[in-house]
Amino acid sequence: MGAFRYDNPFMAIMVRIANLMILSFFWLLCSLPVLTILPASAALYHTMIRVVHGQGSGVAKDYFHAFAGSLKKGLPLSLAVLAAGGLLGYSLYIGKQMMERSLAGTFYFVFGLGLAFVLIAGVLHLVPALATFEGSVGMYLRLGLYFSGKNPLKTLLRLLLLAVTALMADFYPIALLILPGVYMDLISPGLKKMTDRFMADQGLAPAADSAPAPEAPPEADAPAMPNIELDRALRGTEENRDE
Repeated sequence: MGAFRYDNPFMAIMVRIANLMILSFFWLLCSLPVLTILPASAALYHTMIRVVHGQGSGVAKDYFHAFAGSLKKGLPLSLAVLAAGGLLGYSLYIGKQMMERSLAGTFYFVFGLGLAFVLIAGVLHLVPALATFEGSVGMYLRLGLYFSGKNPLKTLLRLLLLAVTALMADFYPIALLILPGVYMDLISPGLKKMTDRFMADQGLAPAADSAPAPEAPPEADAPAMPNIELDRALRGTEENRDE
């Protein structure tokens, strides 16, 4: 019957919803240790770009291949982010106590909220950086801050959408079975354009564009991660902005 043809628009929508639910489950599963939340998010972004948007070799295969590839560099990055978040959270708690006693405490608390905004925005933009580039922890942190500050309005919209998604998950926990995938589906096209523009500006090419070694397995090009001197590239970008 026509309604159940794979190329039918209704079936295409149902397949997309199923993929979003599968990816959301994989993300929840891989995020359980907490320290793996950044590699899990990078794998979610990578698979969303490739499979859900029409490429890749399969949801499960691409997701876990990308997750395994992001673990080594994502774990120390997650540790650094969690340490910064814990310190900032404690500072905000102290600031809230001080706010009730003096005006200086109010300024301290507001300043802490500003830092929290910068941290969350930077962490959100660490995800495409981790999924796309090779570099050190310091370079990823700089990339996250650079991307988050590149277009403040779009960054604000992504954070507002993240807040709405978190509120929905708080009111309807069962929605977590699809919300992570839906959120990444909504923001991944913009993040992909952002990293592509950065690579074009710096004259960088994905690793997949280079000539592959004959013995390389077919899935080796799944996470397209250019081996680049990010520190040099970022310095050049900042110098151009100053001019």
